[in-house]
Amino acid sequence: MPTNPATNWPPLWAFEIQVETLAHEIANSILEKYGLVKGVVLTVSKPSAPIPGIFNNVSVTLTRERSLMRGCEND
Repeated sequence: MPTNPATNWPPLWAFEIQVETLAHEIANSILEKYGLVKGVVLTVSKPSAPIPGIFNNVSVTLTRERSLMRGCEND
């Protein structure tokens, strides 16, 4: 697969990811990386999502609290 020379990452079209999965991964990463953060409310939007219908974008809002994350019960 070709990569972007500036980042050495695959091109964006190579990532077929659902907005729900992306929001989950971002929220968990924030809670894992920043110990002082107790919770995250995150909205991920995807304009022109490949689903039928007339809309401007598709979005998901996710709320995560540290106490609900597996492995972080002692924080």
